[in-house]
Amino acid sequence: MNGGHNLHFDSARTPGPVTTAVSILQAKQGSEQLLIEELGRLVRCSRQEAGCLLFDLYRITGRSSTFALHEVWEIREAMEAHSRNFHTTKFRMTAEKYLAHPIKILELEEMM
Repeated sequence: MNGGHNLHFDSARTPGPVTTAVSILQAKQGSEQLLIEELGRLVRCSRQEAGCLLFDLYRITGRSSTFALHEVWEIREAMEAHSRNFHTTKFRMTAEKYLAHPIKILELEEMM
């Protein structure tokens, strides 16, 4: 997952004070509930972090084993700190065995 579990966010990519990302996670067959449990822990901890404006979990419609995390942070530094936090690092290491594919992280740039 993401080359040694280190995430790097390029500060030149997102203008303005708010940073938004969507992560797509697909569970291995039979591991859906285990992944949901790990995601639940991640969501609860992440919502308590400084700078977290939104951290929500969704199931992709029509895909029972595919999930999306939608996160919004006050500033890029808050998102970067989140990626280094103990609970985030632990999630990546624990959840890896439940994932069919590496996590895909998409940063969003507000257009309007």
